[in-house]
Amino acid sequence: MRRTLRSVVRRPLTAAVLTTAVLAVAATPALAASTPTTTAGVTRTIEVQTDPINAPGQTMSLQRVVIQPHTTLVEHFHQGTQMARVIEGTLELNVVSGEVQVTGRSGNLRTFTGPTRVTLRRGDQLVELPPVVHYGENTTGKRVVLAVAALIQIGAPLATPTQPASASITLATEIRSEQQILTTLPGANTYGWNHLVGTATLDGQPVLCDMLGNVNYVSGAGPFFGFVTFTFADGSQIATQMNGKAIPHADGSSDVVAELSIFNGTGRFAGQVGSGTFAGHRSTTVGAPVESVFVLSPVAAPPTTTTTTAR
Repeated sequence: MRRTLRSVVRRPLTAAVLTTAVLAVAATPALAASTPTTTAGVTRTIEVQTDPINAPGQTMSLQRVVIQPHTTLVEHFHQGTQMARVIEGTLELNVVSGEVQVTGRSGNLRTFTGPTRVTLRRGDQLVELPPVVHYGENTTGKRVVLAVAALIQIGAPLATPTQPASASITLATEIRSEQQILTTLPGANTYGWNHLVGTATLDGQPVLCDMLGNVNYVSGAGPFFGFVTFTFADGSQIATQMNGKAIPHADGSSDVVAELSIFNGTGRFAGQVGSGTFAGHRSTTVGAPVESVFVLSPVAAPPTTTTTTAR
């Protein structure tokens, strides 16, 4: 029997998760609950899913995840932000790199930076800040049940396996504005879009870095988002979506940092996904060239084959 939205939201999720989910569902039509899928002792059911209009290119889902006793998940990351609450059992979370935030049953908030190991018990809540690399373990004789909310890149797998660091691609270049349309309002609020281009070098060959960015700054600080396309000497491309922030300094310069989600590619990167980072520095808050470093970790998209569990 198909679940209705009413039956889904009765599950014991946190107030924050429920509020976010209801707002997202109100924005666009929700999809029906999916058939549970099982992989290596982990059963994941998407209870409801939608593409919120206030998060372009992203899809939001509420999930129920069941991890069987003595099961270790593969090392992975999510192309977006994931939140979870432990409904049953005890989970060992191994943070390989990046940060996670854990709120205990008493309400105390703690931040853990990898490499580290965190024990999560019933009632604990977790926020995985992208691009955190991690994996969970159920070392007990009882199952672990999680209520999960995720906001990830449309088309991305729910979890993307990592690859060796040696396979990452590092590109350093100065990107310069080719065209921009920016509007400044009272209160030092500047918003609009900027097209920046630069050429890096990889193994002696040029790599074109083409960025389309949207900004909304107040006194040089604030969020930006957009897309970065990397075109290699053989014509292969990596397509990424970018979400970041600008951090101004007292001397008038600013730093920019962002997470990148690889959602596709061409040539030798065809169909690949993955994650990355962007870090840059410029002498002024808006408009100056940006000394930039991009780190990309493309991986083959996991197979879409699923196994239906008995109900």
